[in-house]
Amino acid sequence: MVKNLKPISQYIKDLSFENFAAQKSQFVTEKLDLHLDLNIKKKSLKKNLIEITINILLEAKNSDEKKFLIELSYASTFLLDENTSATREKKIGFVDCPNLMFPFIRQIIFNISRDSGFKPVNLDFIDFYDLYKSQNKF
Repeated sequence: MVKNLKPISQYIKDLSFENFAAQKSQFVTEKLDLHLDLNIKKKSLKKNLIEITINILLEAKNSDEKKFLIELSYASTFLLDENTSATREKKIGFVDCPNLMFPFIRQIIFNISRDSGFKPVNLDFIDFYDLYKSQNKF
């Protein structure tokens, strides 16, 4: 557990699933090509209370034909220590919080893809620290 960070709540803010293959009765059992977009947002709710939202857009294709689309907005609130600097708060919000949240996101994506008639999608782990470094040009 990260010092100075206390998870308060976690929840699905929004979830959309479109099963194009089911609409055409074209289920496939082979591996699909996946395209993943990920976006992280940090919002201050009160003094020392932040909400982190991870937005995921996952598109699955086979031979350039969309098979399904998952849009997930997953959020968590965290209580920070009073003495957390602005620089440290930013790193916590974009690295430490997403690291705590991502296993739940992986499970949601896995279950939805499996329960929709496809092979389950097991997302690779994401190195949020590398993403943070690349965005902040250290």
